[in-house]
Amino acid sequence: MKNSSKADFLTFAEIQAEKKKINRQGITNKGGTYLVYKSFIFHFKKYAGENTTFNQIDKAFCMGFIDYLKTTKSTRDGGTLKISTQINYIKTFSAILESAIKAEIISTNPMKLCDKPQSQNHDITFLNLQELAAMENKEIPCNYDVKKAFLFSCYTGMRFSDIKGLQWNNFIEISGQLCAHIRQRKTNAIQYLPISDKAKSYLPDRPENAADTDTVFNLYTNGYTNLYLKWWAQKAE
Repeated sequence: MKNSSKADFLTFAEIQAEKKKINRQGITNKGGTYLVYKSFIFHFKKYAGENTTFNQIDKAFCMGFIDYLKTTKSTRDGGTLKISTQINYIKTFSAILESAIKAEIISTNPMKLCDKPQSQNHDITFLNLQELAAMENKEIPCNYDVKKAFLFSCYTGMRFSDIKGLQWNNFIEISGQLCAHIRQRKTNAIQYLPISDKAKSYLPDRPENAADTDTVFNLYTNGYTNLYLKWWAQKAE
């Protein structure tokens, strides 16, 4: 074991965050996991300040951070952090500590010794056809392809992560039927999805200079998209 426990935690955490900019397809992505890491670092600084070494991080330190997350205010809406957000930051903290173990900076992960908040079960609700039609008919301004991507998702069943990474070369024809050939990001499984005419109508026009590896939909983060969807649904009543 290297004598590195006095190494600066935030310096190491920033390095781990930068690694999250590149997704599995080798594409730079400043959203998603990268933003979670940056948000975690923001809250870690609020909790512990700018200078924390690894040897200061023990079970009591981790429990204090968990308690901090329960009461701190969200920069988005001023309310307390959602349980899911707290869990994401705790998982990020633990993942960074696990990376430090692999780097031989520390030997154990004190976060594993802590009692953590549990995710809450929510009833899943679905849009009915009338509600979906109301969403379709409501014109909304947006700098991203949220509307087209959401409706494409409704008519294909594709996840946000798969749609965000969808490239023009993912489309192929099989016996005259347009299909999306994708490797699901969560399961890594290859899947062929037939694209109906209704779903096809929500594909953006391909620019003349678009490369096969260019993404089909111009989207930002999952968090931004969810906020926009809520606003859109309210406008559509």
